[in-house]
Formats: sequence, structure tokens, C-alpha cells
Amino acid sequence: MSKRKKRPSNASADAGGKDVTPAVASPPAAEPSLGRPSRAFRTTELIVLALPIVWMIVAGFLVETEYYDGWDTICNARRFTGRSQMMIYNRNPMMMALLAPAEFAHKAGGFHTMDARPYHVEMAMLHAAYLLLTWLGLVRLFGRSWPTLLAYIAAVPCFMFFEYAPFVSHDILSGVLLLGMVIAADALRRKWCWGWWTLLIVLGAFAPLIKHIYATFWVFLVIAHIIVTLLPAAPDEHVEHGGVADDRGFDANAAPSRFRLIGMLILGAFISGAITWLGMAVAFTFPGDKEPLLTLPLKQLEFLFSVHGNTGMFPWWVYLRNAPAYGLLTTLLIVPGIVIAWRRGGYALRVAAIIWVLTVAIMQYIAYREVRYLLCLTPLSAMLLVPILRTLVVDRRWFNAAVALLVVGLVPGYPYSILANMLRVTEPFYQHSEARDLLQPLEHHGETQRPPLLWYMRLFSSSPPGGSPLAGDRYNRNFHLAHMHILTLYGYQPSQLKMFEPAKVEPDLIPWPPGAQMIYGTDGWLVNPVSLWPEMPETRPTLVQFVGRDFALPLAPAGDAHYTLPNGSTLAITVAPDADGKPVVTIVSAALTQLLTGRNTYMGMLRLHIDGVPNPLVLHAVGPDRYTVPGMSVWPAGASARALAIHAFGLERAMSYPSPDAGAVIASPDEFVK
Repeated sequence: MSKRKKRPSNASADAGGKDVTPAVASPPAAEPSLGRPSRAFRTTELIVLALPIVWMIVAGFLVETEYYDGWDTICNARRFTGRSQMMIYNRNPMMMALLAPAEFAHKAGGFHTMDARPYHVEMAMLHAAYLLLTWLGLVRLFGRSWPTLLAYIAAVPCFMFFEYAPFVSHDILSGVLLLGMVIAADALRRKWCWGWWTLLIVLGAFAPLIKHIYATFWVFLVIAHIIVTLLPAAPDEHVEHGGVADDRGFDANAAPSRFRLIGMLILGAFISGAITWLGMAVAFTFPGDKEPLLTLPLKQLEFLFSVHGNTGMFPWWVYLRNAPAYGLLTTLLIVPGIVIAWRRGGYALRVAAIIWVLTVAIMQYIAYREVRYLLCLTPLSAMLLVPILRTLVVDRRWFNAAVALLVVGLVPGYPYSILANMLRVTEPFYQHSEARDLLQPLEHHGETQRPPLLWYMRLFSSSPPGGSPLAGDRYNRNFHLAHMHILTLYGYQPSQLKMFEPAKVEPDLIPWPPGAQMIYGTDGWLVNPVSLWPEMPETRPTLVQFVGRDFALPLAPAGDAHYTLPNGSTLAITVAPDADGKPVVTIVSAALTQLLTGRNTYMGMLRLHIDGVPNPLVLHAVGPDRYTVPGMSVWPAGASARALAIHAFGLERAMSYPSPDAGAVIASPDEFVK
């Protein structure tokens, strides 16, 4: 029988000289000092923890714009706090509840409805808690040491973290919940404690309340424990990495049997699921709802499956291609790190390795793939990097190489530069919302009646200069708004908005009442191309977006199909051949064109109203100063004695992509009236 190696007398001392007693693993037998005094370690630790937190707080006060998903949650937070009656069913309720304090601050501070800064400041605090709790979790597992700190730096504050940390993110906070579940389950394996079991249930319930896919955390945790239990015991189940004995925290008398542990994990999963289901049911309940309470989450799932079906717009290779965005060191070491953690690590590391692999597999399997989805795994990645880094940093050359790779990730010229990513929050695009400028005409100032609103576009889109650094990630750095956001943010009632989709409804078929406003966009929205190399966002072929208001141009009858314009000019309505040689009612008038362009008229939607006739006629601008009424070959004799009015939309704000000033919102958009 081989003898267990004796622990060196200083085995519990970290590189900073502080005595630490980790719960799962102890430092290796020969933890290298690497010539670093304890002050160097503690200073590095302080900088690594404090710098991202300070940056996030500053970014929270600077960044005004927000992603589509974030606006979903902000709108739901307004419903949660009573400011709105609208509910967006795309999102689960946890984040809206977390943002309730920011919503109260937003209202109390009198912020503009499109100013997302109060929410970003609160998200900075939540993400700061995420960073600190992740670090404390790693310290609990491995102690405060250079390998632990290097693993944390490599995996957690990576490029992708800084890419989404300034915004309302549904992907970051879940990572520390998953790490907490792994730690809590392993603590239960060592010694049964109702407190750890309760914490595990709470964490497992909170995760899917953020996002449905996180319900797999429980599933994968149970599967991992079953696999590790059925396989031969880990080589050092009580002797963690480096061959150092570590029986501390394991009580053979108090530890549950493995089958009891798995049974209690399965029971905990069902309890968490019940809490999640009930929480969603309560969140989706409206006063007067006749739907049974417990069926509401099922309705939401049916809605999501109908909206988010299978799609081919997300390339299969997007995670692999952009892996360096999660850190060069992590990309190079995560696979060998998993192998070493499995072969030489203990029970908890084997569980973490299985969960990591299964989560990547499920993210790859689902049709919607965005690089940010793997942010939920960064704390586990750090956990799995510690064993291999403990092996490598014994040699100073490997330690220096690891540090060099971390430094490369900061260099501005590097495609996934953390420093460049941190500095982008100073760009005007992020500090002042283009959507806010474009939608300024919709602002409500206490009027008793508001004009109806027409929505004729897919999604409002805007994108910062330079595009996305993530190849094939369709939505990264493309900011969108949908009609339900406009309803909530600008205080419209559902009955006041009429939706028309450009791909399904031609402009000629759109009716509108006098005085209406319209948000117009050509078919399509900004998305990044499916390309192995980052490119500028694409659209089909040019995206034009504007806000317009209906106006009427009266034409007074002057006899014999002649009419007088408001400026005193006269026009005649005649019949002339069209491009195909067929007779069509025609107006030729430079004075009319001058009046329309003077109002920044969108020439693609003109209507001719005849006094006393309920349905207006479509009027086409077919050439310089030339207009036709399609389908009408004879001007009715009785119409000559009636007053006419041309209704059109005068553009109040407009923007387009691509253009020399792509994204610039124009208050007097002359170039869009042609």
C-alpha cells in the first residue's frame, strides 16, 4: 500500500503569506514564490478586483444606449414598478425585479425615457458583486495564490465581460450562480448541511428566472454527480491537486452516502423548478386574467417556441472562431486544463468539467448562437484553469509566458483588446442615444390626446462606427428597438399603435387617419454578416429610418379639373399615358413638388382625399413634378367641384445606413424626400 505524502508545514500559506484553509483544495506541495513578495500579490489582487469595478461605475454614468434585450428588461421593470401595464414575454422576471431600484431612481431623477444610465449604474453594482463573489468562490476552492489569481484574470475579466458589462446583461450574473451551485453541492458531499442545500435550491431557482436555458444548470449538476459517482473514484478524492492530503472539511460520519446525495440533489432540483415555475406564473399575471395561474409559464414557453424557431442565420462555428474573445490564455489552456482537472483533480473538479462540457454542447446545439452566451461559463473556466496553472507556474518561464499572454489581451491593436473595449464607452455613440434623437417627435408632454402611431418597419437599428470585432456574431454591437419598446417607453396604449411589416404590406395599402405619426423603415435591420472575418453590419440594400407626421395640403377647386394650391399656384388634373401606354389620371406641377419638398415629405406615401369620399386615392410620384393615380383612367366629372387634399408624411427625424454620416440623425432630412 502506498503511503500518503505528508503535507509540508507551510502548505496552507498562500503566496501572500496569509494562512488560508480552502474547503476543497489546498495549494500544491511546492507553491512557488516566483520571487514575488506578499505585497506584490496583494497589490495585484487589489488592482485586478478594483479596476473593473471602478470602470463599470464610470461606464454606468456614461453609457446611455442599450441593447434590445436590455430594453425588454427595462420595459418589464416599469411594469413591475407600476409605471406601465405592458409585459414583454420574451424575458423572465428575475432581471426586472433586480432592476426595480434603478427604475425608482430613473423616475425620481426625472431621466429621459430613453436614458438607460440609472439601470447601467445598478448593473455595475451587480456585476461588481459578481466579480467579488467569483473571486471568493475560487479562493474557497483553491486558496489565495498566484495560480488562482492568474486563472481568475485569464477567464473572468475577459474581453467578452467588458463587451457586455456596461449594459443590462442576462449572461454574466448566471456564471456566479453556477459556480455557487458547484461549491454548495460539493460542500454537501463533504458534510450534510441544510443551509448548503437551501442555498443550492435558491441558486438553482434564480438561474432560470434569468433565462430559460439556465434550467440546464440543475440538470447538468445532477448528471455530473451521477457520472462521477458511477465512475471509479477520483485518484485523489480526499487528496487534491499536487498530491497534498486534504481531509479538512470531509466528515466521514456526517457526509451523506452518494446515493442519498444524488437523491437530495434531484429533490432540490424539483423544489427549485417549482419555485421557478411559481415565480414566473406570478410575474406574468395581470389583473382580471382568466388563465389559470400555473399555466401562464407554459403559455410563455409556447410563445417563445413560436417566435424563436430554428434558424440558419447563426453560423455553427461562431463560438470556436471567437474563442480568443474569452482570453488567449483561457483559449490555449481550457482543454488541457479540463483533462488535467479530470485526471488529477478531485470530485468537485470532475463535476465542474462535466458541467462545462455539457453547457458548451447545449449552447452549440440551440439554433440561436451569440458569443455572449458562453459568459455563464467563465467562473467555471477559471476553476478548471487552476490545476494546470499550478503545474505550469512552478517554472518561472511558464509563469512569464502566462503573464505575457494576459498582457497581449490588453494591447489596443489586438482584435480582442480589453483596453480598447474599455475605452469605447467614451465614444459619442454610446453616450448619446441615436434612438432618442430619432424618436424625439414622439415625446409626450401632457397632451390630453395623442395622435395614433403607425409602425412600418421590422426593428429600429443603429450601430457604432467600426462595426463588431466578433466574426459571425449577428447582433453584437447592433442596437435595436421594437414596437413594444416604443409603447412602454413613450406611454402609448396598444390601441394607439398600428403595425405594418414592410415585407408583407406595400406602402400603397397602408391607411392612416389625419394627424397620425409614423415610424418608417425599409425592410430589414442591421445585422453582422456571416463571415469568418469581422465586417461592417449589412442591410438590404440601404436602411432608411425616419419619424414623420401626417399633414394635409389643401387644393381648392378652380373649375374644369383645375385646383388652386395654398401658395396661389394652379394645377390641372389630366389623363395621360403611363409608362406602359395606358391612360392614367395624372398631375404635372412643379409648384406641388416645391410645396411637398418644402415640408420634407416622404414621397413614397402620398394620398389624395376627395371631399365627401370615404376612401382616399393612392398618389404616386413617378417622375420630376409628375404624379399619377394608379388604376384610375378617368377623373370623375363630379370631383372637379369638390375640394381635394393631399395627405403625406413630413419627415421630422431621419437616418440611414450606409451613408457617409451613417447613423447621424438629421432634423431636416432633405435628402430623404426624393
